[in-house]
Amino acid sequence: MRTKCATDNVIPDTFTATGKVPWPTPSIADAAKIVGKIPINKIRPELVVVREDGNKDLNDSFELVRQTLSDAARWADDYQSQQRNRRAIAKQRKTLARTIKRDIEKLRKTVNRIVDSTPALEEAHAPINHPLQPAEIKRTEQSLRADISRLERLREECRKSIPGIEGRPGDAWLLGYVCKMAEGWKKLTTLSITPRGRFSRFLEEGLKLLRPSREAPAWESLIKTAIRRFRLKDDEPLQPGDDLARFEV
Repeated sequence: MRTKCATDNVIPDTFTATGKVPWPTPSIADAAKIVGKIPINKIRPELVVVREDGNKDLNDSFELVRQTLSDAARWADDYQSQQRNRRAIAKQRKTLARTIKRDIEKLRKTVNRIVDSTPALEEAHAPINHPLQPAEIKRTEQSLRADISRLERLREECRKSIPGIEGRPGDAWLLGYVCKMAEGWKKLTTLSITPRGRFSRFLEEGLKLLRPSREAPAWESLIKTAIRRFRLKDDEPLQPGDDLARFEV
């Protein structure tokens, strides 16, 4: 038998990235309904307390689910904001790449003019380090060529895509949500994270509490993307936002 729910402790509301819409605070009763749809033999033993009367106390699992929902809303907001910022950065980099290309073309023309004009520039008796001293003119040419090479490398890097920003922008919140709910799922149950089955229903029930009016998304596709992007099946999955890093975290 399952026990009655314990009295709620207050958990502060979370807010969306705009800071205007508070998330509903999940209650213990809400969490109990979600836990109630999971076979009790699949809930982690450390969350099940057998009382002297033989009843099973699941209050720890209720609190875990409630906290998971609260955390998932916060992390999803944050991930959506991070991805929005990374998309803006990607746009800025592409603009910069076009600007650098024009600058490189100008520098190449400058180098060519210096090379073509070297006989007219050289002053054989100019003091050391004077701009018109032949060796100094050569160093200036070499320095400009080195600058061009560095700018070319920078331009190539600016043109490369940023990880994690592909796909529809609207999926960002849901991906962050799936990631953190998966973390709670591992703590709550002995069941695997799979695109279909109990995990997707766990996500669905949680979303109904956080956004009752929102239509159910295509969970199977989202879960597959989240598994791949956040390495959810690894011992140490990525946190939302780590997947947006240009280099390995």
